[in-house]
Formats: sequence, C-alpha cells, structure tokens
Amino acid sequence: MKSNTVQCGEHPVRILYNDDKTLAWINLTDLCAALGREEMIVSKEAMRLCTSCIRIPFHKRGREMWAISPYDVYKLIRPMRK
Repeated sequence: MKSNTVQCGEHPVRILYNDDKTLAWINLTDLCAALGREEMIVSKEAMRLCTSCIRIPFHKRGREMWAISPYDVYKLIRPMRK
C-alpha cells in the first residue's frame, strides 16, 4: 500500500491506496478534523458508527491510528445533516 496526503479545505487528510491506485483507507482522526467533528474521536462515537474502523499504521508519535473504508464516510456526515 502507498500513502498520500490530500488537502480537504485547510486540513490534510492521510489516505492509503492499494497497488492498483484505488482508495483503500482514510485516516479517521484527520477526516473528523476536516469535518469539524473532533468530538466524535474523543467520545469514540466515530469508531462505533463506522463498521469498517480498524487500527492501521498511520504513524503519529509511533502509534497506529484509526482508519475507515471510503464506504463509511457517509456515516460521519449523516449526523451533521440532522
């Protein structure tokens, strides 16, 4: 897998690609920061909502971080529309 960073507004979001250049994983902490939903990480609500949530090596201070499949992004946006 290859990693890359994309800009989402003012916030960088780390992503991992498969070898065939399809999007595989999105860093959950970065995505919640870009959406203005940091409280979902602190309360662990984002991890409960996204069924694909796993810990993978988006290293930050030597630790693995939470990541989600692109198919679960709508689950983070849905609570914002209510």
